[in-house]
Amino acid sequence: MSVSTQFWFLRRNTEPLRCTMLAIAACSMFGASLLPWLHDPLGNSYTPWSLPVDMGWQFRLGIGTYGLLCLCGALYLLLMAAAHWRPFWGSTFFARRYISAVLLCVAPIALFCVQYLLIDMQAIERLAQHETQWLLVANHFGYNSSVQLIALRPLSLDVSSLRDRLYLLLDCVLPGLLLPCASAWLVMSSRRFPVSHPFTVFTGGRRAAPWLAIAGLLALVVIAGRAPAGLACEYEAGRVAASGDYRLALNWLDAARTLNPTLDDTAYYHVARGEALYLLRGDTQSADSHAYLASSYMQHRNFLAAYQQMIALWHPGQVAPWITAETSIILENVTEAQRPLKARPAGQGTGDAAVLTWLQVLVRIDPANVYGHYLIGRIHYDLHDYTGCIRQMNTVMLLNASDDIQSSAYTYIALGEIGLGYDLDARALLLRAVALDPYYHNNTAREELSGLR
Repeated sequence: MSVSTQFWFLRRNTEPLRCTMLAIAACSMFGASLLPWLHDPLGNSYTPWSLPVDMGWQFRLGIGTYGLLCLCGALYLLLMAAAHWRPFWGSTFFARRYISAVLLCVAPIALFCVQYLLIDMQAIERLAQHETQWLLVANHFGYNSSVQLIALRPLSLDVSSLRDRLYLLLDCVLPGLLLPCASAWLVMSSRRFPVSHPFTVFTGGRRAAPWLAIAGLLALVVIAGRAPAGLACEYEAGRVAASGDYRLALNWLDAARTLNPTLDDTAYYHVARGEALYLLRGDTQSADSHAYLASSYMQHRNFLAAYQQMIALWHPGQVAPWITAETSIILENVTEAQRPLKARPAGQGTGDAAVLTWLQVLVRIDPANVYGHYLIGRIHYDLHDYTGCIRQMNTVMLLNASDDIQSSAYTYIALGEIGLGYDLDARALLLRAVALDPYYHNNTAREELSGLR
């Protein structure tokens, strides 16, 4: 058999495989648009259709989601597979454009990572707050809970650090995010097979391709580069502030906020501005200066002085979200410094009864703080206030969807029912707690069901 005949048979046998691989890649992209990508530490999971694309420009289209990007990639791959299976009018546009197909596959992942690491500081700040609350609650379960991909310390998360933002994002992403990578690999693998249909290649298109690539790259830099440029200005502000030029640092910080307005929703940005204002003008009245002084006291573990600085900014109904978040972190530090729910030697005071006062302040400032409500419920149980325990644990159930926290909440609702004498209702609640704990972490509920407690 001649070489040309062998090549003809090879093309005839590999073309269906190429089409199959491209079709599988399209299905993978379609599946990526349906599976959840992001897991909130307090239990909610988000599909690409519920994650809007935000490149730092202050407008969002309702249909501009990562789900739409994945769907567009899936349709492109289907047209590409059809062009190889049976050429149609215009099929030459799709048949050889493997690089374009790969870029369409990886674009949703790249944009997602850029958005959450470099652009949308408000979203990553919210994830950090929820991660901190989840970790603090998990520390008081009394047993080991779900293992994180990267172990994080609850009160040392710093969203101003790119490394901490990356670690947090890795802990929150779900496997559905990897499906576009699988699609890109399938497209590149299918490129190795010879083409059976003689597609026409236009040299004019080849001559225009470099210019189109350059134009596309410039458009991408303009669209996605605004907010990262704001972070670069923020970094430069920190550098010049370290050298003592606080006036120039303020100018850089103003430029950073102009380029990336979400910085105004983060506490660390206001701390940086407050440092420059305080050291340049001796300003102690602005919100930024209060934030800077509170941060300085926090570094020296003077939590009460830090709380006094932040509570001075508290005006009911007119509080910025970053003030609420920063005040909550201070109160969480105050609470944990007193070691709640820990055994104490006899004669060391009321212990948890004193902690309860700070926790009540915390939930008054931040009514959605799961940690505050959970710990109040646990302390009420230890103080034999079973009705108060049940009320707080029901609030915990409403505020989060994490199976680990709900399992523990059901457990203490059941223990409260036992304390009130409702043993049958308590057993049903304990069975719910066990059902939410498939990995056998919740020993408290299992011991109560078995009669070992």
